[in-house]
Amino acid sequence: MKLFKNKRILGCVYFLNRGDKIGQFLVFLKYDKEKQIYSVLALPDCDPIFISKSEMSKYISDGIIEFVEKLPKPVLNETISEFEHRISLIN
Repeated sequence: MKLFKNKRILGCVYFLNRGDKIGQFLVFLKYDKEKQIYSVLALPDCDPIFISKSEMSKYISDGIIEFVEKLPKPVLNETISEFEHRISLIN
């Protein structure tokens, strides 16, 4: 199993090539060390989702997601703002 460090995940976009959300892009924004959960914005619908560290490892090892790019800091900041806005609408 190929392990990725958080640096290679956080701030990066991955393409989901299998499953019920096939064709979506996942932008990994934050990682909660205590809960071991990633905060993710799924594009193009801007759905905020949470993915566990073990689930992410499985996605990578099974080839379910593919690395696309690391976002530039200004784009990443806007994406984080959008994630927080979407979460505030839920709560």
